[in-house]
Order: sequence, then structure tokens, then C-alpha cells
Amino acid sequence: MVSWGKIIAALLFSWAVSAVPLQAAGWSQVNENGFGNPKNDFIRTMAIYGSNLVLGIRNAATGAELWEYDGASFARIDGSLMNPSNVEINSMAVLGDALIVATWNATNGFEIWTYKDKIFSLSEQGGLGDPHNIGATSMVMFNGRIYLGTSNSITGTEIWSFDGHSWTQVNADGFGKAGNAATFSLAPYGSRLLVGTWSLIEGEPAQVWSYDGSQWTQINEDGFGNSDNVAVFSLAVYRDILYAGVFNKHSGAEMWSYDGSQWTQINANGFGDSDNVAVFSLAVFNDILYAGTWNTAGGTQIWSFAGSGWNLAGMAGFGDKGNVNTQNMTVFRNTLYVGTENSVSGAELWALQPPLGTRGTGSGGSCFIATAAFGSPMMGQVEILRQFRDRYLLTNAIGKKFVSWYYRNGNVIASYIEYRPLAKAAVRLALYPLIGFSFLLISGYLPFVIVGLFLFKFLFFRFRPKKLSAQ
Repeated sequence: MVSWGKIIAALLFSWAVSAVPLQAAGWSQVNENGFGNPKNDFIRTMAIYGSNLVLGIRNAATGAELWEYDGASFARIDGSLMNPSNVEINSMAVLGDALIVATWNATNGFEIWTYKDKIFSLSEQGGLGDPHNIGATSMVMFNGRIYLGTSNSITGTEIWSFDGHSWTQVNADGFGKAGNAATFSLAPYGSRLLVGTWSLIEGEPAQVWSYDGSQWTQINEDGFGNSDNVAVFSLAVYRDILYAGVFNKHSGAEMWSYDGSQWTQINANGFGDSDNVAVFSLAVFNDILYAGTWNTAGGTQIWSFAGSGWNLAGMAGFGDKGNVNTQNMTVFRNTLYVGTENSVSGAELWALQPPLGTRGTGSGGSCFIATAAFGSPMMGQVEILRQFRDRYLLTNAIGKKFVSWYYRNGNVIASYIEYRPLAKAAVRLALYPLIGFSFLLISGYLPFVIVGLFLFKFLFFRFRPKKLSAQ
């Protein structure tokens, strides 16, 4: 017969493990919603300029805004020279000692501004000669030049190069297809520049193009073989592999990896939730790949990938369903910053710091086995064990000896289980009792649980029905 004490303990343990991921993962909001104005509804782009993080904000009511963050406080960058028709800061890049800022302007075509010595100057207007270029939707540095991708629903996306003096178009409009209307993702990959397109024509899905400085080559099958994959919104390189985040409003976002010759899908569609229609942003932080989704139903989700398997790295929408999209991710001062889209209360900026004790290698602060078992050092279960180690093992001689032994031998087990799903599952099962005990100890609940169990047992035996003696 199963005792009520064991059932209660199991329920407490289940609650304990499920309660920690967001808090333990270290997420914190660092701005006031919308920077005090709910019309500032999303952070479209971020760039590190000088010693500050610069954020490009959309405001369709009064015009785009630029803000800078020094790690402690925010200040608006004077944008009085900018055209109110520029409703969004679309993309940014640093060239030398200047910040190049491109806008979204559906009236006359996007504009390009230069910010230097705290002064704005208009560099280009009218969509680089084509007013149908209403957005400069991506920008990146590659081989000493800035490359910019446009949004143009009439003749197709254009890719432009800037050497510091003049802009030059380097592709055919839409790569020969007018349906390739926008370029939302640009990424250097080795000696090549890669481009992901967004197609607006049914039956002409997204493409990925590679540029060697003189010639373009398409490197994927249209839509990765699925006509519903209409956009590659994000590209990132992680451990020498290229990763692409794909938009599919029917079956959910897809993540694809490319090793230089072959593409492989590496996630379940929508990460198991078809409301995750796109991976809009990617970033590598602390040797982990992070993916931010577009989800208008339950809120944006952040997923982490440490080489195998995906893990949810926090609460959907950061606890607010109004945060429907993660528009941008940037690493600044050893912290991952995530900018959201929120048309209800204004854009939010969230920060994720690495766990205490991590050394930037993805080891999860030397919690090798737990990190391998749960897939990420950011998982709540790993953080619980890390805190148990720091508070209760490293504070005494016996604990220190055990930790030292673990550091010498833990990597062997971690390496063994990393690519063996059944071994991972077995290790997770074995770790859960320790995780539950550690949580109760760290949180201070353990004495109450012990007292509660003794009290329950006392009351149970005190008032249980007595067996009738045989007549």
C-alpha cells in the first residue's frame, strides 16, 4: 500500500521542479515597458556602439526612436533630424567610428542615417533610388563592408554593399523572382555571405543564397522542400554550423542546420506548438544557441540548443502574452538581451546573465552530467544542483573533496550520455530525487516538509480506524 506521506512528498517534489525554470534561468526585465510609451511597440534591432547598447524602436504614431543603454540606465538618442515617416529603425551596423542606421518608410522609401559624435546626418533617402524599397530589413558587416537587404514587394529584395563612400547593388532584384520580397537575415559563414529571403507569392517559398564576393549561388531547395516555408527570418553560426530559422504559419516554425553541404531539420515543427509560426531571432550566448519565436497565441518562446535537443529557456511571453515576438537578440557585456514586440503595453527588453560559476564553455558551471542530461546549463534543474553545490558542498572539506572528484570524472559520463537519449533519460530519472531534495533544502522548505510528514503520520496512526477482532 502506498503511503500518503510518499504521495505528498512526490507532489511537493513535482511542484518544486516545475516552479523554477524562469527564475533559475536568470531572466530579468531591464526597461520600463515601451520606455514609458506604449506606442513604442517593438525593439526591431540592436547594435553595440562604443560602450553602449543601442536599440532601434518602432513607433508608428510619432516616428521611430533610438535609445542607448550603458548597462545601468537608458537614455533616448536625439532623433529630431529624422523623418516622422520613418516609423521603424529597421537595421543598424557600426562602420569605423560611425553608427549606420536604416529605417522603414512606406511613404518615400527607407532612409539611411549616420550617427557620429552625437550628431545625426542623412546619408541616403528614397530607398537607394527605388521608393519601392520601403524597408532596410537587415544589415551586417562582411569583409570590411556593410551589406544591406531591402524589402520590396514590387520588384523583389535587393542586396546593397557599402564601402564607406558609396552604395552598390550586388544582386539581381529578388534573385530573379519578384516573389522574393524581403531579406530579413544576413550572416557571414566562412568566406561567404548568406542571405535568407521572404517570399510573398504562393508556391514560391523561401530561398537561401550564398555570395562569394562576385557570384551568387542558391544553396537550399526552395522552402527546404516545403512550399509553406515562406521565409528565413534568422541565420546564425554556432560551432561552425549554420542555423536557419524558418517561418511556416501552417505547421509551425522549423529550424534547419547546414554543414556546408547538407541541410537537416533539427526541431519538431513549432517546437511542438504550431502557434510558434516562426523563429524570428537567433543568438549564440555562453556556447548555447538561443531561438526566439513568433507566437501570437501564448506569447513568444525562447528555446535553447546545446548541440542536441531543444529546451524551453523560460516562460512563454516572459509571463505576458502581449510579448508575441522576439524581434532581436544581442550579447552585450556577457549578457544576452532580448527585445520583444508588445503592441499592448509597449516593447520589453529582457536580460539573461550566465549562471554563477560558468566559464563560457557551455559546461554549466562544471555541472557536466546534469547539463548533458537536461540539455542546457540554463535549465532550472541544473541551476538547483549548482546552487546546492555552491551553498552546501563547497562550504566544507568533505563537500570540496567530492566536488573535486566530480570535476575530474564528470566529463567522462557527460560525454558518454550526450548523444544517447536513453542514457540521458536514465540519468535524469536518477537525478530527480537529488534535485527535489536540493530544492527543498535551498528554499528552506525542508524542515516544514519533515514536520508536516511526521505530523501527518502521527495523525494517521492516531485516528485510523481500528480493525475489528474476529468473533
